[in-house]
Amino acid sequence: MPQRWRDLVVTLVHLALFAQLGVLTRIYLDKLFATCKPGPDFGTCLTSEGLKHNTLGAYFTDIASNMLGSFIMGLLAAGATLGLSSKKEIAILPAKSSWQSAPELHIGLRTGYCGSLTTFASWEYSLVTSLLGGLGKEGGQWTEFLWGMVIGLQTALSSYVFGQYCAMLIDRYITPGGRAEADLEKMAAMQTADIQASRAGELTDAEKALQMDEYETEGPSEPGFHYKTHIGAGILLALSTALFLALFVLDNSPKHISRQAPVSARGRWLAVLFGPIGCTLRWTLSKTNYTLPGEWKWLPIGTFAANMLACTVNYFIGGTSSHLGKLSMWSTIVTYAIRTGFSGALSTVSTFVAEITAQFRVLPEKLHGFIYAVGSLFTGALLGVIIYGSMVWTA
Repeated sequence: MPQRWRDLVVTLVHLALFAQLGVLTRIYLDKLFATCKPGPDFGTCLTSEGLKHNTLGAYFTDIASNMLGSFIMGLLAAGATLGLSSKKEIAILPAKSSWQSAPELHIGLRTGYCGSLTTFASWEYSLVTSLLGGLGKEGGQWTEFLWGMVIGLQTALSSYVFGQYCAMLIDRYITPGGRAEADLEKMAAMQTADIQASRAGELTDAEKALQMDEYETEGPSEPGFHYKTHIGAGILLALSTALFLALFVLDNSPKHISRQAPVSARGRWLAVLFGPIGCTLRWTLSKTNYTLPGEWKWLPIGTFAANMLACTVNYFIGGTSSHLGKLSMWSTIVTYAIRTGFSGALSTVSTFVAEITAQFRVLPEKLHGFIYAVGSLFTGALLGVIIYGSMVWTA
């Protein structure tokens, strides 16, 4: 097999494995923070789905997942993203660590796990259902809609930045080889260099680091070590897939609650299996980031397209479910799995806030970060009003 195809297969294996873990983590975090009913399932009742009045709709169900995923994304930032003098792909690891030269693992952690743990589409869906009054017949809650936008964006951004600062502290005081003077010198010159690159229509260093396609690393290359990790990832993926398939077939306990109706546990496991499909599509679309011509070269069009596509899928599913009324058991399971697994992993907040933060570095010279953030949120909401609103208003 040619090396190019071998690398692609290894990358897809890492994406699929970590996407499953990301979706699974999100499902149980949502369950932990949204469960309010008495019973054996513990829950803190801090978030809601925005489908009814006075239900904390602004504190949407996936807010905890978005915060955690964004924090981990910042914690796993590269040295170039943090403005460090080293060329480390993961700043919190030693420069000579073998893990520094494992790009498939980096993509799996950032794009696979963090990207699938966070979800832009479910966030927007909760906001739109709040705006339209849940089922479209109870009156809108526009204050919860606006408040949910503000809270969702600020908590994700602050979590990502806090993760970056934690990574810088770990690199300086815990990881061997911290170089304070060199780092301070580079940080002082970084903003000027970013502004100059922006003026010339080029990508900044932080935006280049987010691409993760071409980079240099200080980590050693150990073919034997990486071969073992690739084999291990493949074995883990096969075992996890077999486990979730078995659970999907055998586990029919009616304990899981979806956004609109009770779902048997099969919906949960099917969502985990659908996650790698959405994640792989998002990773493929990310190859088009920063490829638009002219003045729009700064726009990560691939991430934007993935988020809007996932929102569209969710709106069609939610609108169709409301229009048809009560669905059959299998229809409920499949629609839940598509919305939570496929769309949840197709859309991302961790990469979204990482791109916004990188664009903020050229403020006040350029307003790209604000345009991208506000434009994405309101475009997703507009799609919801057009698609979901038109379907529930005629139900």
